[in-house]
This record gives sequence, C-alpha cells and structure tokens, in this order.
Amino acid sequence: MRYPKPEIELSDVAKAYVNKLDEDLEKLRNEINKSVITEIKIDKKEEYDLINPTHHKGKSGMQAWDVVEEFNLTYNTGTAVSYLLRAGKKPGQSIDQDITKAIKHLERELKNINK
Repeated sequence: MRYPKPEIELSDVAKAYVNKLDEDLEKLRNEINKSVITEIKIDKKEEYDLINPTHHKGKSGMQAWDVVEEFNLTYNTGTAVSYLLRAGKKPGQSIDQDITKAIKHLERELKNINK
C-alpha cells in the first residue's frame, strides 16, 4: 500500500477495500502508461521523421543540400538558401523564423565578403 499506516486498526472489510483500491489504481496507472507510450510512438512516426524529414525534400525529391552542392555555395549562402527552400515547412517553425535565420546568414556572408 502507498498510504500511511493508520493509527487505528482497520476492519477486515476496510482492509479489503483499501487493497482493492490499490489494485485498481495500479491497473489504471499501467493502462495510462501504455496509452501514453503508444501515443508518443504513433505521433513521432506520423508527425515528424527525425532522420528523413519531409520538409527537406522538394517535389522532385531533391534536397536543399543538392542545390547547395550543385552551385558550390559557401556555408552561409548555402545555409540561407536551405532555410529559404524549407521556409514554413518544418512543424512548429514559422516562415518568419526561417526567413530571419536566412537573413542572418546572408548578413554574415556579406560581412565576410567585405573584410
């Protein structure tokens, strides 16, 4: 039992009732844990694939890094292009955030060019 020991002696009926409550509570905890684990597994698989996210691919299956490599872009320019190509497609990430990140990388590139 997970309850503090009572200072009075419980009757057999009360003890049986408390034991039944403990069993029911444990069953309920197990069911909740099973459903939460199942939901997490399903949600991760359906919503977002960490290894091969869909927002990394264009309609033809080409990825942003294919464009970066094809045009031999610098790190900052390539990263900016990647952010722009994927803008607003990542779950939970607004298009504004992606464009702002791209601008930061382009500003950094300009700073490097003008050294």
